[in-house]
Amino acid sequence: MKKTIGNLIFIIYAIIAVFVTICLLSFNEYKVSEFGDTSLVIIDNEELEPTFNKGDLVIVDKSKRIREGDTIFFYNSSSDVVEVTLATVQNIEKVNDSEYTYAIDGDRSISSEYVLGNAGDVTKISTVGTVLGVLESKWGFLILIVFPSLLAFIYEITVVFTEIREGKEAEDDEEDDDDTKSKNDIKVKEKKVIEEPLKKESKKNIEKKNTGTKKEASNKTSTSAKKSTSKKTSVKKNVETKAEAQKTKKTKTEDNSNE
Repeated sequence: MKKTIGNLIFIIYAIIAVFVTICLLSFNEYKVSEFGDTSLVIIDNEELEPTFNKGDLVIVDKSKRIREGDTIFFYNSSSDVVEVTLATVQNIEKVNDSEYTYAIDGDRSISSEYVLGNAGDVTKISTVGTVLGVLESKWGFLILIVFPSLLAFIYEITVVFTEIREGKEAEDDEEDDDDTKSKNDIKVKEKKVIEEPLKKESKKNIEKKNTGTKKEASNKTSTSAKKSTSKKTSVKKNVETKAEAQKTKKTKTEDNSNE
């Protein structure tokens, strides 16, 4: 919500700044903004009251037809300072297709070149003239338009450089991550290269140990079998020896009896 309000305020400010700038660029020699046949007249005196009040912005269209008895806006150059004022048309004389002479009250005549338009057919906006007059002044334009625009420009440049720096830092971080990943991959590969022979050697040792264990078990079994066979043979020999001794003793006893 705050961001939306901020954007809206910025848009309104930008529109006002552009409008004031265009008005200043459209100043004529009498410091009145002209856009073709349309003039923006700021009422800055009280002589035009009660029809127009001080501070009003009046949009005058020169293309509107002017007749005898109409009130017109014109540039009054009779004094040292040229100002926009009102007068009533008493008579109209045609000079050529593009120029007329208007006789106004006070027994004066003015050329259509100095006429802004018919004052009876205008658009009047109250108070806006005061605001526009302040903005069009040197200090008003400097403080309210140039200075904020400069700050906005500096801020935008700061934002751009910040984004560039953050983007560069992100790229550096990404490169560092890639380097770290590559180093980790290299370490893993080196570890595999080192571990694979060790695993093979360990496997061979285990197989060799198992083979030795099997041989040892086989030797133990063979030795046990030999010992058992030897024991049996010895027992058998002892039995046969005892049998022969008994037989010999018996024979001797029989011989003694016969005698």
